[in-house]
Amino acid sequence: MRAAHLVEAQDRLSRTLQRYGARRDAEARLAEAFDADLTRYVQTSYFTDTWEPRLIGYVEKMKTCRLHGVAGVKPDGRVVVAWEEKCDCLRLCPDAAREDQVRVLKQYLAPILEAKRQGYRIYKLVLSPPNVPQGELRAGKRALFATWRAVMKERNCWGIRALPGFKGALVVQEDPMGTAGDWNVHLNVILIYDGRLEYKEFREWWRWACDIKSEADMVKATRKVLRARGADVSKLTDADVFAAAVKECIKYPVQAVAEKSDKEEGGWIEGHYFGPDLEPAAPPMTDWGRETRLEWWQANKGFRRVRSYGCLYATPKPELPDTLDQDTDWFARIDKRADGWFIVRAWLPAACASSSVASIRRGISRQTSSPAEGEKPPDPGPPPLKMRAALLQWDAERRFFDDTPEYQHVADRRRWQILAPALAEEETCVEI
Repeated sequence: MRAAHLVEAQDRLSRTLQRYGARRDAEARLAEAFDADLTRYVQTSYFTDTWEPRLIGYVEKMKTCRLHGVAGVKPDGRVVVAWEEKCDCLRLCPDAAREDQVRVLKQYLAPILEAKRQGYRIYKLVLSPPNVPQGELRAGKRALFATWRAVMKERNCWGIRALPGFKGALVVQEDPMGTAGDWNVHLNVILIYDGRLEYKEFREWWRWACDIKSEADMVKATRKVLRARGADVSKLTDADVFAAAVKECIKYPVQAVAEKSDKEEGGWIEGHYFGPDLEPAAPPMTDWGRETRLEWWQANKGFRRVRSYGCLYATPKPELPDTLDQDTDWFARIDKRADGWFIVRAWLPAACASSSVASIRRGISRQTSSPAEGEKPPDPGPPPLKMRAALLQWDAERRFFDDTPEYQHVADRRRWQILAPALAEEETCVEI
């Protein structure tokens, strides 16, 4: 039963790694572009900006982000991966941005649903002022939030506010590049409103491009997306609709880095960018110029693009406990190579427990003192991640040496090659 369970998990892992592979290739190309930018910048500059060391650190981490790890399966069949290294750069790493998307969703979805239960209406707005020319992105980003705060407080000569029923808002600022090479700085807003929002009057207050969607519009959009995925839309709930709306508000940086950087190449023609189909398109970050990329990084450095107001203000961040090891059956070591993903599946002896990693016999830390007479030694917990990965790899290769006696004389040397780096790095003594 466990063997069949793990075979199904490996099939799901293979499909998951295809998506990971596309994002890793896009991130690698983006890291190469920034690396080349920084190399030329250092060679031609006589000073060092405060943001440069941090960017250099991120670029180096991006090169090794999520390339090696250990795969496991939860009791419900969900496949999880414990990665050895992550860059954790929300603005450049597509997977880090997705993790932040989950955090924002867990933080604000419950208050939005509570406002709906209290009888307030939920709207989704896209507020777009004129595009900002290159060289003015930093000022344009900050000016747009200042304009939004002014609109929330603004009153006309009769004392009527622009948003008289305002109760709260989740606002996400985005700044993709437009087809003409300028910056499309705009706001995505989830608005909690008491009563009906008068579209015409609000557009007069805003004065620029404004797209407004009601709850009915959001329901239609969610059904359309779910139908395209082949999902059942007969039992659509408010949580499904508003979760899709929040994801829509904070998804663009993910696409700008991952999906758009992974598309077929387009090009610039007379100052405008065209895609492979010769249609005007937003250029991917890898096709931006050196100064453009560095301007974007400077403008976003230290900038808080997700902000909340009114009843959503100061919503506590959700606690995200580390449950990666909990009830996880670790079954394979994965590595990203030039020709794709390499999966080494370890089958431990049947006498071991059901979990591949947990069933690896654990040693005692070198810092742990000897237990007193009559006491049991303390459980040091599972070995560190790199050691677990090394043990998985050795367990898989050991079966090869057991089946081929002619190579038995190199088994000890191979075991040391695999385990020595992990032993040298971790202060852990693991019995092998």
